[in-house]
Amino acid sequence: MPSELSPGDTAPRWRTRLNDFVTAVAWSPGGTFVAAASLSGEVIVLDADGNVVAKLPEHPLGALTLAWSPRTDQLAVGGQDGVLRIWQPRAENVTLALDSWVTAVAWSPNGAWLGAGAGRDLFIVTPDGVAREVFPEQPSTITALAWGSNSRRVGIACYGGPRWFEPARTTPQPARVFEWKGSLLTMAIAPSGKWLASGNQDHSVHVWRLWTGDDLEMSGYPTKVDAIAWDHRSRFLAVGGVGDVTVWDFAGKGPQGTRPRTLEGFAQKVNVVSFQRRGPLLAAGSADGLIALWDPARATHAADVVALRASVSAIDWSPDDRHVLAGTADGDVAVVSW
Repeated sequence: MPSELSPGDTAPRWRTRLNDFVTAVAWSPGGTFVAAASLSGEVIVLDADGNVVAKLPEHPLGALTLAWSPRTDQLAVGGQDGVLRIWQPRAENVTLALDSWVTAVAWSPNGAWLGAGAGRDLFIVTPDGVAREVFPEQPSTITALAWGSNSRRVGIACYGGPRWFEPARTTPQPARVFEWKGSLLTMAIAPSGKWLASGNQDHSVHVWRLWTGDDLEMSGYPTKVDAIAWDHRSRFLAVGGVGDVTVWDFAGKGPQGTRPRTLEGFAQKVNVVSFQRRGPLLAAGSADGLIALWDPARATHAADVVALRASVSAIDWSPDDRHVLAGTADGDVAVVSW
């Protein structure tokens, strides 16, 4: 069945290729660099015009995750080989061998800590590559990390609900647990610090109010939920589905008892969703190779649609909100500008 969304005249500003499925892409905080990783183990850093700045050592069996520090041009990369690497320009790279494959990395908002999920263990690492704390033997593989806005706590996604740890605590026990019987695949904290949302294996989205632990659930999605994103005002939560994106409105009393806005037109699953950092626009990338742009507060029809050559596997907005960096299942890395 062909997609109902019709690509316009917008084309990628530049593109390059990796050898395999692109697992992660990200802009550096100043917009100077972009990074991309693939299942072949390749990791590259490019400048904003698409010129290769660095090729990092490969990760056998695949590079799985990467993240830029919010305060510096330090790039953390984790792989299936259990290696965590911290790269920065004109400096010696740091390499740490962790106990298991590195599935998730996330810097604290103040840049003082790097959290790394390696199998069932959470490592807290300093920017110079020292493993400060290890919180071992979580209930299952850590699938995602999210830091609180004050950088004091980091939450992990795993079976049994989000678990919160504090780098300053010496006890291996979590500081807090939001108990829930299910497997979390991804999670995101609203910029306001009010809500934590997770996408789950059981085809649901779960949301907790951070200061009380009160929760609500949106169920009935046709497949597991692994694509969620908050807008910068913490009003909208976008969820990628099969053929559409649902957008829940958290204004006022929140979405309980309401119906979401639905952004339709994809022929296949929406793999990734991402809001502008300070603007209202939502970008969604799908398995049918499309990136669609919406303003959910104003319309449910796409403002623009760009066709890539394969399933869109990763996207990230530039710091100035003018460009979208995208990766695809066949190894393309491209920047689309508006």
